[in-house]
Formats: sequence, C-alpha cells, structure tokens
Amino acid sequence: MVDEENDTILIGLLACAPVFTTGSADDVTEAEGEGSCCNELETVRLPEDVRRSLAACGLAVPDPVDDAARRMVEREVLTPGMPLAAMPVESLYKPWTSLPGSQFGGARGMYLGDAARHVQALYDALQVEVPERFAAMPDHLTLLCELLALYVEAGNEEAARLLARDHFDWLDAYDAALGERADQAASASAFDEEGRAALARGIGQVRAYAALLGELAQRIGQGAPMPDEAKTAPTREERKEAK
Repeated sequence: MVDEENDTILIGLLACAPVFTTGSADDVTEAEGEGSCCNELETVRLPEDVRRSLAACGLAVPDPVDDAARRMVEREVLTPGMPLAAMPVESLYKPWTSLPGSQFGGARGMYLGDAARHVQALYDALQVEVPERFAAMPDHLTLLCELLALYVEAGNEEAARLLARDHFDWLDAYDAALGERADQAASASAFDEEGRAALARGIGQVRAYAALLGELAQRIGQGAPMPDEAKTAPTREERKEAK
C-alpha cells in the first residue's frame, strides 16, 4: 500500500471502530495507557477532512445520523440481550470450532469460538490487554478494527493482510442480520413511529460503516498468502497440543 492510501485506510479503521459499540470513547476505554485495546476510539461523527480523504480514495462515506438515532441503535441493537440485538462479534457468525470431537462443532451463534481464540492469541503475542467488558468477545468488531489499525500503523503488512482476510470475511452475514433487525423494528409495537424511524436511521448508519469496513479490509487483504502458506498465531488448543 502506498503511504497516502495507507494513511487513509488507518483513518478509516479508527473512524469505524466506535460505530459498533456503545457509549463514548471514555466509556469504551477501560484500561488507559499503553498495552490496552480501545484507547484510540473517537466519536462516531466523521470530520470533514476525513470524509474528503475517504472519498478521494474511492471509498463510500457514511452519512451522519442524529443523536436520537445513535442512542436507539446503541440501546436496542448493539447491547447484548435486547430483543433486536445484533452483536458485531465474529464467533456468532461462523462455525464455533473446526476441532474434531467437539459437541458444538459447526454450531453458530455462540461466543468464544475459534475466531475469538485466535484473536486472543494475537493479543497475547502483542501483550495487549482486552478490556473486561469484551472478555467474552475478543473478536468484537470494534476490537478487530483497533487491532487491524495497530498492524497498519506499525507497517506490518503481512499481519494486517492475514487479519483482514481471516477475520473480516463475515461482514456480509452481519449486514444480513442488521437487515433482519431493520425489518423487525419497522413493525415493532414496542416503539412509536418516531422511535421506529430513529432506529431505522441508526441501523442504516451501522450498515453503511460495515460496508466501508468491508472495503477497507478488502484493500488490506489483497495479496494475502493462501491458508497453507500463512503463518498465523496458534489457537489455545493448538498450543496445548504442541506441549
């Protein structure tokens, strides 16, 4: 990646990161200082210079939404346990494990699957601490954005390409889940007309950022080696078997 595009991709990743979680940057950060995830988060609103940089690279620029829409989508869609929740966590959209003999095997919709264990191994190798609120979901999309940005900023192109290829290939499934929630919200009796409209706007923004993130990951992942050529961090199970 050329330097200018590299800088734009980094800016884009950091702009995407806070969109997929709840609260302000101060709320998200649970461990300040070096060696902790989520200490670079900014607000969801894109500054005009960032919008221009993304557009100049041919990237789709999400439209801003009002505070009411943002509050609705955070509370109803990005909070675990809510009826319309669609959590942006990789393990939920992939088979839980490929290891033989597991009773869960190809089951989906479960936390802490192979994807989470592999990402946790990457954090451990970097001595990066995952905030307590993300302990059950180290493969949360906000953290994945931060980790990918870390690799890009450090100039570690191989690690960035592998992460983009292996851990951002589920965004279409997440977009489909958001689309289902939008359909459900449109007729949900729990909200009045104003609330349904705000929720629709909020979900639309999250989907737009997911699409942008997919474009960024695709650009980063171009040229990544095939799986049998890739040198990735081992999962916890693989490390145990190696002992």
